[in-house]
Amino acid sequence: MKSVSATLVVRLIIGLGGAVAIGYGLFLALTTLRRWPDVFAAALWFGLPPVIFDLLLVPVIGLLGALVAARTGRRWRAPLIIGLIISGALLVIAAPFVAGLGRRADNPSLLDRPYLLGTLIALAVIWAGVALWGLIRKES
Repeated sequence: MKSVSATLVVRLIIGLGGAVAIGYGLFLALTTLRRWPDVFAAALWFGLPPVIFDLLLVPVIGLLGALVAARTGRRWRAPLIIGLIISGALLVIAAPFVAGLGRRADNPSLLDRPYLLGTLIALAVIWAGVALWGLIRKES
């Protein structure tokens, strides 16, 4: 009989912990959200970004990564692909805030920041890091 590796045990413990956390979150959602519009809004808020990321952004990033790999040298390939992945994740997270989803006139404290400016600054920092990484990286 084969012994169970420590890695498998750790993975199972982490997976079990994640399943318990998801179950507890669903329990809280089902016991605190009383109206169907609230349940629907919460499902959209938490469910739509991963769906958009997996079905739309991942294939686009994959195609862009393939183009980058085909058209750039080894020195720039990894920085550019990593920059695309991070930028895509940031855009998915920032999209509802930049679009102002949930903004209400009767509560001006909701979404009260310049989210577009913040997103543009974050993208500039990401791509400055990509440029720096590409410039200091040694040719392999």
